[in-house]
Amino acid sequence: MKNNLKYTFLSMLLCGMAFTACDDDVTVGQEVNESQYENVTKLQGLLVDQSTNKNSSVIEMRGNVHSTDISFRLSKLPQKGVDVKIAVDEAYAAEYNAIHNTTYEVFPAANVKIANDGVFVLAPDDKATPSIKVTLNAFDGMKEDKTYIVPITATSSTEGVSFTKESQHMVLLVTDSRNKPSNFKGDGAVTMVLYFEVNDTNPLNALEFLTESGKYYFDHVVLFAANINWDPVKKRVYLANNPNVQFLLDNNEEYLQPLRRAGMKVILSILGNHDEAGVAQLSDMGAREFAKELAACCRAYNLDGVAFDDEYSSFPDLNNPWLAPHSAYAGSRLMYECKLAMPEKIVSLYNLGAMYSNSLEVIDGVDPGQYCDYAVADYGGAASPGTGMTLKQCGGMSIELRRGSGDSREETARRKKEQGYGYYMFFALDPSLYGIQVDRLQSVCKGLYNEELNYPTHKYKKNSTKRIPVNAE
Repeated sequence: MKNNLKYTFLSMLLCGMAFTACDDDVTVGQEVNESQYENVTKLQGLLVDQSTNKNSSVIEMRGNVHSTDISFRLSKLPQKGVDVKIAVDEAYAAEYNAIHNTTYEVFPAANVKIANDGVFVLAPDDKATPSIKVTLNAFDGMKEDKTYIVPITATSSTEGVSFTKESQHMVLLVTDSRNKPSNFKGDGAVTMVLYFEVNDTNPLNALEFLTESGKYYFDHVVLFAANINWDPVKKRVYLANNPNVQFLLDNNEEYLQPLRRAGMKVILSILGNHDEAGVAQLSDMGAREFAKELAACCRAYNLDGVAFDDEYSSFPDLNNPWLAPHSAYAGSRLMYECKLAMPEKIVSLYNLGAMYSNSLEVIDGVDPGQYCDYAVADYGGAASPGTGMTLKQCGGMSIELRRGSGDSREETARRKKEQGYGYYMFFALDPSLYGIQVDRLQSVCKGLYNEELNYPTHKYKKNSTKRIPVNAE
């Protein structure tokens, strides 16, 4: 069933806007480039999330109390003591909502505690405070379908300390996940991505894979695949869905929303389709318009984002104003425009064609690390970080379950986790092949999460919501 709510496309500048892999549809803020503060005469302050270095962080409250760490930093050694006060600034919520076209409700300041009452002093040879713990206490009336904002502001009475608008403020975006089913496998755990070949397999089968501690194994389910096509009658690029994809979208309450209610993200793969349209060969105008259509689709069907795959496109007609030469720039532009059109959604990449994570380009001053949430490699490989990206945004291994390609050894998974990769990918799960597929899933589970993966006892046939024993015909 479609969600008929109307949305207005966001028209804000995305100067550093990013989306962090998380479990809820919320806007995530700018990653602050601290290098702009180096070697300057001004002594500027900067307020950021301790772990992500961003001025916005998504918080899922899994219990009645949740703590996170933030940090106050200076652009250079102050050469004198610096006083700083960090406090909840409820008035900033309205400004944030206006800038980002959001309507987040304020998390009550009375339910927020900042360590040391937010009062800190930096010594002359200190550029940053130690981690500052911010503790949130759930309040009566919290709703699971709402996002709440905790606006935090830094001020200093020390002469010579200045702030920009962006550096003085940060926000925590809080959702109530206390009663939600969980695929949470620990802070910093590797995110497990499963690409489903939906022409053959029912995505509900992702629900049948549980770890021994009762956690869902898969975090992201990617529907492979919708297509980008050229409409010769309307003279425009458009999103095309084959009957199998359209069936899932038309029946998403039965086939897709159960995955989301289990905590999984449902992402639509976008693939070329044997004509002149392609994800890495749109003009700037074509990218903007196609991004708007993708955003409308994701919002209408309650999807969590898109994953681009640069394959199966023909040569572009360069006389067509919608199209451009096949290039990393064109692919980067489309990803950037998608993040601009739907900053609350995931924009991810399957490395292929002209679109590799380490060849994505800076678009309008925005690093790939801000508009590409994560990238996975082709089978058997690992993705490499591009400009502004880290290994946390890269897949450590991609494993094709039907063909048997890719390294699924436990020791490899453990090594990739220790190296700092943030994602792992499987492709083509198929209940008819569990006899040769499940042990590969289990070995990776042991390497990444240090626990066993239970063998599934049930399955779903294609286009059926009936749960049947795994050995049933």
